[in-house]
Amino acid sequence: MTNTNNEPEWGPWIEHDGLGCPCVGQYVHVLLDTIGMDELTGDCSDESWGIAGDNGGESWDWSNGNWCAEIIRYRIRKPKGMQILQGLLRDVEYDTKEVIRKIMEPV
Repeated sequence: MTNTNNEPEWGPWIEHDGLGCPCVGQYVHVLLDTIGMDELTGDCSDESWGIAGDNGGESWDWSNGNWCAEIIRYRIRKPKGMQILQGLLRDVEYDTKEVIRKIMEPV
């Protein structure tokens, strides 16, 4: 069944390796390692949503030693077309035996 509550559908959670942004330009939901960030920068959220790499991508690259919270896990929002296609495929009902019979019958 398709998502009827108008919330975006997301792909699986992916553990981030800190080697830069693997999904530039895609809409993502990220979890951040914010331990110690409150003392340095004030209020700091441990999750965020937005276009990946939109703010320079510092949180994606852990090697630069910056003061950004590091992204530790992310998931990508499925494009609307993919959501529609998956919904259509889930809603398809068919009889396997009938499909095989039609494939096997002579033309």
